[in-house]
Amino acid sequence: MRILMLSVLVAVAACSPEAQAPATETPAVAAPDAAASPGFAGSYVFASDNLTAAACSLVLEPDNVEGSTGIFRVTLGEALITAGESRTVSCVEAYPILSTLTGWQATEDEGVRLLGAQGESIAEFSPAGRIFQALPSSDGATYLLSPEDTLNNPQ
Repeated sequence: MRILMLSVLVAVAACSPEAQAPATETPAVAAPDAAASPGFAGSYVFASDNLTAAACSLVLEPDNVEGSTGIFRVTLGEALITAGESRTVSCVEAYPILSTLTGWQATEDEGVRLLGAQGESIAEFSPAGRIFQALPSSDGATYLLSPEDTLNNPQ
């Protein structure tokens, strides 16, 4: 199972937003605030905890969403569908819960909260070893957020 998970995550890394030009416009951003930007900004893989549907690449940007202190931009990449015939789709197609995703912020427990367009919490991730795990979200699913660098060091 661990080999399957790593294979899926490696394939998704190839689809990451940093490897491809973004397909959508990004919101206006304020200049990065180095003091406020959390150290875990970077490339991640978003997936359901059963790892059977899709793995979505996303980047937690260090830039503030304009007019929002402590809320940072997110760039979505593509999702690799692993059930049935492998193919790529948009992250929103694979995970409709991400359709209003506009930003992220750090949580008090050193986790990550994904935020919707109205500032609502889409999913709140807590540290679980080298990854983050979200308890059931508004859609009832449990999600994982894994730094892409864990693909090179899966300890």
